[in-house]
Amino acid sequence: MQYNFSTDDKAIVMGSDTPFGAPRMLAPAKKHKKNTRTETT
Repeated sequence: MQYNFSTDDKAIVMGSDTPFGAPRMLAPAKKHKKNTRTETT
């Protein structure tokens, strides 16, 4: 259940490192989060 933090942290870090990685990783990550009960909690 650490995906919540990992996704947010990784998105910010990747965004600084690679501007193309932020939106790309956020899209699939957010979709996965919605599927799980991480955002519902």
